[in-house]
Amino acid sequence: NFKKIVAQGVKYVSKDEDNKEIFFTRLFACGQWRPVIVKLADRIHNMRTLDVCNVEKIKKQDKETRENYYILCDVAEKLVPKKYRQAVTYARKELNRLCEKYES
Repeated sequence: NFKKIVAQGVKYVSKDEDNKEIFFTRLFACGQWRPVIVKLADRIHNMRTLDVCNVEKIKKQDKETRENYYILCDVAEKLVPKKYRQAVTYARKELNRLCEKYES
């Protein structure tokens, strides 16, 4: 079931690991790239809705995005199927734009 596979993959991507790059590379090695796309889309949505949050939450989300999701984009741009790379590149640019928005 596709829905179940994606749900398990999103949970797996959310795990806290020390070496994110190795962790994400292993995830792609298992062929689990769809949850990564879902996770990136979810983070973009979260970053777009930070205007209503307090400063601490904004800083936390910004830091987490820079520390984890930029690495995820690096790995994804190399390992997702070619036809989905444009979506990952878009996600990277949008996350970068949103982080810069909240940086000041």
